[in-house]
Amino acid sequence: MESTENTPDTPMKKARTGKNLTIYDVAKAVGLSASRISCIERGAPTSRDKVTAIARLLGITEEEVLYPERFIVKQAA
Repeated sequence: MESTENTPDTPMKKARTGKNLTIYDVAKAVGLSASRISCIERGAPTSRDKVTAIARLLGITEEEVLYPERFIVKQAA
C-alpha cells in the first residue's frame, strides 16, 4: 500500500494513479525498481530513455517527468 502523506501530486503520480497503475506496474513496464520509480516520481534524475518510456506509458510529457516541481499546484493554507 502506498502512502500519500506528504507526497506532492506530481504529474507523474497523477497520471499513474489516474490509470490505476501502481509504482510496481510502472517499474515493471520500464525496467526499473519500484524504489527508483518512487524517486523519479519525486523529481530524481534518470536517463533520457527511461524518461521517454515513463512519459509514453503515462501519457505525459518528458518535461513533466523531468521537472515535476514546475507543474505542482500549491494549495493555499
